[in-house]
Amino acid sequence: MKKVYEPLNMIMNGRYAVLYGKLAPELQQQVIARMAELIEEDKGYEDKGNYGHLCNILPTIAIDDVLQRSGKSADEAFEMTSSHMWAALTPEMFQKMSKLPFFLSVMRKIIPLGFKYGSGKGWKYVWHPEDPKEYYHFETLECLYKHLFTKHGVLERFGPMFCHSDIIVAAASLFVPNQTVSTILGGFAFSCFWGILEMHQQEQRVVKGWFPENPKRHDYYKSLRKKSLK
Repeated sequence: MKKVYEPLNMIMNGRYAVLYGKLAPELQQQVIARMAELIEEDKGYEDKGNYGHLCNILPTIAIDDVLQRSGKSADEAFEMTSSHMWAALTPEMFQKMSKLPFFLSVMRKIIPLGFKYGSGKGWKYVWHPEDPKEYYHFETLECLYKHLFTKHGVLERFGPMFCHSDIIVAAASLFVPNQTVSTILGGFAFSCFWGILEMHQQEQRVVKGWFPENPKRHDYYKSLRKKSLK
């Protein structure tokens, strides 16, 4: 994947290449124009680690905007984007790979590397290296999807859609014969599920005083409380 922050290149490297190809030429032009705006607005998050994520986040917002401006209802636009998002997932792949004798050892190395090189600004994880080798225990403190969907006012609209894509991966874990591998896949998927929506809900509980805040994030929660009073 050539990591170029250019509208068409990002669409083709994401999950909406097929949907984009089905759009009328005038709508394609509008999507490209909206993508250019989003790339400029969110350039602070542009780095090598976030490229793959942004190839899905920004086209989701751009295509949804254009579809609704062209006359599609919110539900119709969501149906078109979500169906192509989920169609790109192949849970059967995990089931086949799990049968390989070296799969577990490879996963133990790939998962940490995936988080290290597959995420950039806007992500923050806490790993627990004291756990036994067969466990992958980590917490997601910051999530790029949550940041950008909140910024553009579509967290409640698209957060569940991306969570559902993680559930599809988690469902695959139920059919993986190796129990340890199944646990890793399920944990990986649901950690993402937690990261997108539960982080937002948890922040709201802290702002309302229902849950103690992290002292290291006092300034952040202070800003949220000011926004909630407006």
